[in-house]
Amino acid sequence: ETNGHTNLSFSTGTIILSVAPDWASADTNQYGTGPGQRAYFVAAGDWRTGSPNGFFGLSADLYGTNLVFWGMSNGVATTYVNTAISWSSNAWHALDVEYSPSNSFLYVDGQLAASGTGVTVLPGTNTWTNGLWIGSDSAGFEQIRGAIWHMEIWDIQWGGVLTAGG
Repeated sequence: ETNGHTNLSFSTGTIILSVAPDWASADTNQYGTGPGQRAYFVAAGDWRTGSPNGFFGLSADLYGTNLVFWGMSNGVATTYVNTAISWSSNAWHALDVEYSPSNSFLYVDGQLAASGTGVTVLPGTNTWTNGLWIGSDSAGFEQIRGAIWHMEIWDIQWGGVLTAGG
């Protein structure tokens, strides 16, 4: 960045936030509908096939039953870490995704929910300067439909010691 501060590192970092969706998971515990579309908590780049920008993001699936931290480049999607969720509507959840070239971790409500592979697909350099989207994709679609509070983004892994709002 021109001011010398890193807003987002695509290769190594920690993203923490608290979220309260206005939907319930579409599963046998919550009987909800989920967000009805992929819901981006944090996104950078463009996930569409053939996009030269690449993609980096944390999202829920359309049923609100899975959290996925993933990337995309040259039409190939790579999931780094994912975990099942069963959320009720308007309940707060702390999310912490930590990643590096060697591993990825996803913490939900202060507990390690899943570990996965390292970040291997980096968005193109034009993505680095095109911004970061919080709560939706770059066009304002695929919204989380809920509230986000207290987001922090770090360019190091914290080893699960941070929790959103903590």
